[in-house]
Amino acid sequence: MPFLYWVHEAPYDFYRYTRFAVECMAKDVGFQIEELHSVGSGSAVLIDVAGKLLQRLPLVGGVTARLLQNGWLSCAKSLMETDSIPLFVAAVLRRPRHSVNRTD
Repeated sequence: MPFLYWVHEAPYDFYRYTRFAVECMAKDVGFQIEELHSVGSGSAVLIDVAGKLLQRLPLVGGVTARLLQNGWLSCAKSLMETDSIPLFVAAVLRRPRHSVNRTD
């Protein structure tokens, strides 16, 4: 789920698909949470926005954007997970077998 904005009122920010909202919604409908991560940081958000803007430049934009993004990724692996300014939220959810309703 894309995010790209500040978390407000943690852990009660439920309406912009924060990690907290995804967890709450998944539990409400009976899904088991296998994995749930906020990914990115303030610098990841800036690099992502800068890369999207750079890609619009003719000839060199795409290459420059990829160099910027790849360079940042190689330097900032330790800053990849955060709950305050995530770039996106990633989840792996599992529906329990007993909740599958089959008619065949």
